[in-house]
Amino acid sequence: RILPNPKYPITVGYDLGTANSAVIFTQNLQTKDKDVWVVFDELVFTDAYVPYTELVPAIMRRQQFWNETMKTKFQYEHISDSSAFNQFRATSGTYDSWEVERISREVLPQFPELEPIVLTECPKPPNSIQARVKVVIRALQTDRFFVSTSCKRTREMFLHLETEKLNDSKYSPDLPFKPKRSKHVHGFDALSYPMFYYELDTSRSFLRLERKASELLPVGVN
Repeated sequence: RILPNPKYPITVGYDLGTANSAVIFTQNLQTKDKDVWVVFDELVFTDAYVPYTELVPAIMRRQQFWNETMKTKFQYEHISDSSAFNQFRATSGTYDSWEVERISREVLPQFPELEPIVLTECPKPPNSIQARVKVVIRALQTDRFFVSTSCKRTREMFLHLETEKLNDSKYSPDLPFKPKRSKHVHGFDALSYPMFYYELDTSRSFLRLERKASELLPVGVN
């Protein structure tokens, strides 16, 4: 199992929805010669509605668990796509980003060492889906991406995620980089939003927190 490194922040990726929700805990670590992404925890719910009144406290319990396990107060970043900010939910009368923050503030007394969950929007320029796929592929090809054995849904996603089918009537050079809609897409979106967010401005990766350069990191595999 991979454990988070106490010297680095934890970046949490979100793909929120009424029927499917995925929350992926990651870290972007700097080794001697490259930066690597590590997925070490997950909360993935597919084909099952989990109200935010249950999901948000569950996320905060995970945050508290890792703080206590690693004996450190992590800096947490929460990154979601634009739909959490511009897609109005008629059932709640608000936006996902507002609702998540509101609930986190309500339950905050239960987690005195944590901060409210304030989502940051991942930009969504044209062809951003294909761009996110390419970011993940490059990380995999260069041994810059690792998934803990405890993250069963993320590992399952990589085994079963498929592209759109190529055929003469539906050909596009972008199709090989466009995931086919399935329950596995939500986990992919949640983990790729943070990677794409920092890929757009790599300086963010170094300005988020003071880091020790040229350090071989003990990621805690056991």
